Amino acid sequence: MNKKEKYDVTFHFGVRTVSDLELYLTALFLTLAVKLVVRFSKLDYKTVWLLIDDYCQRFQVISVNKLFVEVPELLQMRVDADIDTAIQEYKDVVDWESVEIDDPTFFDELEGETALGGSLGFTYEFVTDEESTDEQR
Repeated sequence: MNKKEKYDVTFHFGVRTVSDLELYLTALFLTLAVKLVVRFSKLDYKTVWLLIDDYCQRFQVISVNKLFVEVPELLQMRVDADIDTAIQEYKDVVDWESVEIDDPTFFDELEGETALGGSLGFTYEFVTDEESTDEQR
């Protein structure tokens, strides 16, 4: 009576797979929920989607996280929000000063080697060093 028992075990290295049906149902439910929230509140679509994304990332809702990775528009919103957050955190850590750029100088030569005239373009002084003297330049 030696029966070999076969055990069917699948291991996904700690990540639960999300079926296509579950992904479609999640997308359908969230789309309807977002439309209802936008309709009855003063929030816009992007804000509602980002709130859902933030909540689901914090509480590791796998089906919603996979939805955000699979849909290009949602992924772009997530990336833009992460970049904006990183920039704001950087500004909070570093003494941030706004940079003022001088206007470029336009030049054109009416006389030149072509029938249209000479050269045409913009020039710009990229480095302004007000403290240096003429000898240092």
